[in-house]
Amino acid sequence: MDFTQKWSEIRRALSKGLNIQTWSAAGGDLDRSFRIERVGPDAVDILPTGGGNIQSVSRRDFEFVWSAWDDYKARKVPRYRLTRIRTSSYVIGILHYVETR
Repeated sequence: MDFTQKWSEIRRALSKGLNIQTWSAAGGDLDRSFRIERVGPDAVDILPTGGGNIQSVSRRDFEFVWSAWDDYKARKVPRYRLTRIRTSSYVIGILHYVETR
């Protein structure tokens, strides 16, 4: 599957108000979650459920994490390699949600 198809799948799976748990390959479900505020053509806006400001997660951020997704899940790519983008926790949570829903 190329990323254009994956991006369409991600956008179809999300809707405003959906709560998603953060997740990691090493630890499984984590103790934080966030809510989808908007699904747009080039970004997904999220709101951390503990408070804070709406964060916009770009399609580019999703593509960056998705390019290493299989290796990350297999623990061949360490988590710190994905933190080049500030939204990696949200992207990882969403990719895991889409894959396991």
